[in-house]
Amino acid sequence: MKIFLIGFMGSGKSSVGKVLAQKLNLKFYDTDQEIIAFTGKRIHEIFEKYGETHFRELEKLTLQNLQHKDNCVIACGGGLPCYNDLMNEINKHGISIYLKLSSERLFERLQKDAEKRPLLLGKNETEMKKYIFDLLNEREFYYSQSQFKISIKDHSPEEVADAITQLIK
Repeated sequence: MKIFLIGFMGSGKSSVGKVLAQKLNLKFYDTDQEIIAFTGKRIHEIFEKYGETHFRELEKLTLQNLQHKDNCVIACGGGLPCYNDLMNEINKHGISIYLKLSSERLFERLQKDAEKRPLLLGKNETEMKKYIFDLLNEREFYYSQSQFKISIKDHSPEEVADAITQLIK
Protein backbone atom coordinates (compact mmCIF):
# COMPACT_ATOMS: atom_id res chain seq x y z
CA MET A 1 0.00 0.00 0.00
CA LYS A 2 1.22 3.46 -0.91
CA ILE A 3 -0.68 6.56 0.19
CA PHE A 4 0.09 10.01 -1.22
CA LEU A 5 -1.12 13.04 0.75
CA ILE A 6 -1.84 16.01 -1.51
CA GLY A 7 -2.75 19.58 -0.62
CA PHE A 8 -1.70 23.17 -0.29
CA MET A 9 1.22 24.17 1.91
CA GLY A 10 0.06 24.33 5.51
CA SER A 11 -2.75 21.81 5.05
CA GLY A 12 -1.13 19.34 7.45
CA LYS A 13 0.20 16.72 5.06
CA SER A 14 3.36 16.07 7.10
CA SER A 15 1.61 16.05 10.48
CA VAL A 16 -1.20 13.82 9.28
CA GLY A 17 1.21 11.64 7.32
CA LYS A 18 3.33 10.83 10.37
CA VAL A 19 0.28 9.88 12.43
CA LEU A 20 -1.27 7.89 9.58
CA ALA A 21 1.94 5.96 8.92
CA GLN A 22 2.20 5.07 12.59
CA LYS A 23 -1.45 3.96 12.77
CA LEU A 24 -1.07 1.75 9.68
CA ASN A 25 2.44 0.57 10.55
CA LEU A 26 3.86 2.05 7.33
CA LYS A 27 6.99 4.06 6.60
CA PHE A 28 6.64 7.83 6.24
CA TYR A 29 8.32 10.03 3.64
CA ASP A 30 8.02 13.77 3.14
CA THR A 31 9.13 14.91 -0.33
CA ASP A 32 10.46 18.23 0.99
CA GLN A 33 12.52 16.44 3.66
CA GLU A 34 13.82 14.01 1.05
CA ILE A 35 14.95 16.96 -1.09
CA ILE A 36 16.64 18.58 1.90
CA ALA A 37 18.46 15.33 2.70
CA PHE A 38 19.52 14.87 -0.94
CA THR A 39 20.74 18.43 -1.56
CA GLY A 40 21.89 19.43 1.91
CA LYS A 41 19.97 22.68 1.42
CA ARG A 42 16.72 23.99 2.84
CA ILE A 43 13.83 24.52 0.44
CA HIS A 44 14.04 28.32 0.54
CA GLU A 45 17.79 28.10 -0.22
CA ILE A 46 17.08 25.98 -3.30
CA PHE A 47 14.46 28.50 -4.48
CA GLU A 48 16.83 31.44 -3.88
CA LYS A 49 19.92 29.90 -5.46
CA TYR A 50 18.48 27.81 -8.30
CA GLY A 51 14.88 28.97 -8.77
CA GLU A 52 11.49 27.28 -8.74
CA THR A 53 12.01 25.35 -12.00
CA HIS A 54 15.03 23.56 -10.54
CA PHE A 55 13.09 22.79 -7.37
CA ARG A 56 10.23 21.29 -9.41
CA GLU A 57 12.75 19.02 -11.18
CA LEU A 58 14.04 17.90 -7.77
CA GLU A 59 10.45 17.12 -6.76
CA LYS A 60 10.01 15.03 -9.90
CA LEU A 61 13.20 13.03 -9.20
CA THR A 62 12.21 12.58 -5.57
CA LEU A 63 8.77 11.29 -6.50
CA GLN A 64 10.28 8.90 -9.04
CA ASN A 65 12.55 7.50 -6.32
CA LEU A 66 9.69 7.17 -3.83
CA GLN A 67 7.39 5.45 -6.34
CA HIS A 68 9.50 2.33 -5.92
CA LYS A 69 8.88 2.19 -2.17
CA ASP A 70 6.09 0.02 -0.81
CA ASN A 71 4.04 0.18 2.38
CA CYS A 72 4.44 3.89 2.93
CA VAL A 73 2.74 7.24 3.34
CA ILE A 74 4.19 10.07 1.25
CA ALA A 75 3.50 13.72 2.08
CA CYS A 76 3.89 15.60 -1.20
CA GLY A 77 4.99 19.22 -1.43
CA GLY A 78 2.10 21.58 -2.14
CA GLY A 79 3.08 22.24 -5.75
CA LEU A 80 4.36 18.78 -6.60
CA PRO A 81 1.11 17.42 -8.14
CA CYS A 82 0.79 20.52 -10.35
CA TYR A 83 3.94 20.10 -12.42
CA ASN A 84 5.49 17.55 -14.77
CA ASP A 85 2.28 15.46 -14.98
CA LEU A 86 3.02 14.20 -11.46
CA MET A 87 -0.63 13.96 -10.40
CA ASN A 88 -1.12 11.23 -13.00
CA GLU A 89 2.01 9.46 -11.73
CA ILE A 90 0.72 9.65 -8.17
CA ASN A 91 -2.63 8.14 -9.15
CA LYS A 92 -0.91 5.34 -11.10
CA HIS A 93 1.29 4.31 -8.18
CA GLY A 94 -0.93 4.59 -5.12
CA ILE A 95 -3.88 6.06 -3.28
CA SER A 96 -4.07 9.86 -3.48
CA ILE A 97 -5.81 11.85 -0.76
CA TYR A 98 -6.41 15.60 -0.95
CA LEU A 99 -6.33 17.34 2.44
CA LYS A 100 -8.60 20.27 1.70
CA LEU A 101 -8.72 23.57 3.59
CA SER A 102 -10.23 26.94 2.74
CA SER A 103 -7.89 29.76 1.71
CA GLU A 104 -8.90 31.66 4.86
CA ARG A 105 -7.91 28.78 7.13
CA LEU A 106 -4.69 28.23 5.16
CA PHE A 107 -3.83 31.91 5.61
CA GLU A 108 -4.33 31.61 9.38
CA ARG A 109 -1.99 28.63 9.49
CA LEU A 110 0.63 29.99 7.09
CA GLN A 111 1.04 33.50 8.44
CA LYS A 112 2.64 32.02 11.58
CA ASP A 113 5.60 30.64 9.64
CA ALA A 114 5.56 32.50 6.33
CA GLU A 115 9.32 33.07 6.53
CA LYS A 116 9.81 29.31 6.05
CA ARG A 117 7.71 29.29 2.87
CA PRO A 118 9.63 30.49 -0.21
CA LEU A 119 6.48 31.34 -2.14
CA LEU A 120 5.26 33.63 0.67
CA LEU A 121 8.49 35.49 1.43
CA GLY A 122 8.25 39.27 1.28
CA LYS A 123 4.47 39.40 1.08
CA ASN A 124 2.44 41.57 3.46
CA GLU A 125 -0.83 40.28 4.94
CA THR A 126 -3.03 41.49 2.06
CA GLU A 127 -0.67 40.17 -0.60
CA MET A 128 -0.37 36.85 1.21
CA LYS A 129 -4.16 36.40 1.45
CA LYS A 130 -4.59 37.14 -2.25
CA TYR A 131 -1.66 34.93 -3.22
CA ILE A 132 -2.98 31.96 -1.21
CA PHE A 133 -6.49 32.42 -2.63
CA ASP A 134 -5.25 32.69 -6.24
CA LEU A 135 -2.71 29.86 -6.02
CA LEU A 136 -5.17 27.53 -4.28
CA ASN A 137 -7.74 28.19 -7.02
CA GLU A 138 -5.10 27.49 -9.68
CA ARG A 139 -3.95 24.26 -8.00
CA GLU A 140 -7.46 23.02 -7.26
CA PHE A 141 -7.60 21.54 -10.78
CA TYR A 142 -4.75 19.18 -9.89
CA TYR A 143 -5.68 18.51 -6.27
CA SER A 144 -9.24 17.58 -7.27
CA GLN A 145 -7.85 14.69 -9.34
CA SER A 146 -7.06 12.89 -6.07
CA GLN A 147 -8.95 9.67 -5.52
CA PHE A 148 -10.18 10.86 -2.10
CA LYS A 149 -10.81 14.30 -0.60
CA ILE A 150 -11.01 15.16 3.08
CA SER A 151 -12.07 18.57 4.39
CA ILE A 152 -9.74 19.32 7.27
CA LYS A 153 -11.37 22.33 8.99
CA ASP A 154 -10.14 22.22 12.60
CA HIS A 155 -9.59 18.49 12.92
CA SER A 156 -6.46 17.22 14.63
CA PRO A 157 -3.92 15.12 12.71
CA GLU A 158 -5.17 12.09 14.67
CA GLU A 159 -8.78 12.72 13.63
CA VAL A 160 -7.78 13.17 9.99
CA ALA A 161 -5.64 10.01 10.09
CA ASP A 162 -8.61 8.10 11.54
CA ALA A 163 -10.87 9.42 8.77
CA ILE A 164 -8.34 8.35 6.12
CA THR A 165 -8.08 4.91 7.67
CA GLN A 166 -11.86 4.53 7.36
CA LEU A 167 -11.83 5.83 3.77
CA ILE A 168 -9.25 3.38 2.45
CA LYS A 169 -10.55 0.22 4.13
